[in-house]
Amino acid sequence: MLGYTTLLCGCEDSMNTSQLEAVVTPHVRVCSCLEPKFDGDLESPAARTYFGGQPYAESGDAWPSCPTCQKELSFICQVRFSETKFVPPDGVGLFTFFYCWDCSPWGLDDEPSGQWVVRFYSAPSDERAIRIQRKARDDYETTPCSVEVESAKSLPDWEGIDVYCREASTLSAELNDDEPWEPYTELVQQITGRDDYATMIGGYPRWVQSESTPKCSQCHHLMEQFAQIDSEDEAGLMWGDVGCVYLFCCRRHPSEIRFELQCH
Repeated sequence: MLGYTTLLCGCEDSMNTSQLEAVVTPHVRVCSCLEPKFDGDLESPAARTYFGGQPYAESGDAWPSCPTCQKELSFICQVRFSETKFVPPDGVGLFTFFYCWDCSPWGLDDEPSGQWVVRFYSAPSDERAIRIQRKARDDYETTPCSVEVESAKSLPDWEGIDVYCREASTLSAELNDDEPWEPYTELVQQITGRDDYATMIGGYPRWVQSESTPKCSQCHHLMEQFAQIDSEDEAGLMWGDVGCVYLFCCRRHPSEIRFELQCH
């Protein structure tokens, strides 16, 4: 009788594992992981993906400054979406990202606007690129890096799975009452082949602290991550204590951009 009971429990576990995989798989997103590589010969500005150097800009642009400390922001990176697997909102081809290291914003609601800046460009090209100048030296200058782009699969982490599929966390808890996250995280690693943080375009955020996916202030729908920027040694980037920056957009309202920084 004991052997029968053990066999029955094994069948139930196998069934729940299959159910977990069945409900999780439809949520897979294809994304692109970026690996910065130092490039002392980086040519910029240009309409392509890189860290540091000169940002892509077009006629009428100026280098952004922080409204709080009045210092110019540091240029972090830029991404041309056609080099990645992420399909951006209509009319968006490239983004540049600037950050104020002196004020170090976290993305809190009460922070002044302008301590970080994302600029979208609809039709980027080398012919339209212009050079914009800083007035002062950048004490936190990002190390110029080209990038290696690798296609990947992405799923929500345990912190965020309830936002997208509550059934997955319920099934995972049924499989392991003591450590309810284990079955799900093992399945995510099996499907995506990854269990580490990375700079990523598209996909789901891997939260350092807790789930914080924002909602659009206009339509109140969940916003979509278009970039997760990891702490990157090659580029000289360290977000707090080995943290990550998350950037979100709304497809219905492309001008709505949100920023979040989390660290250990």
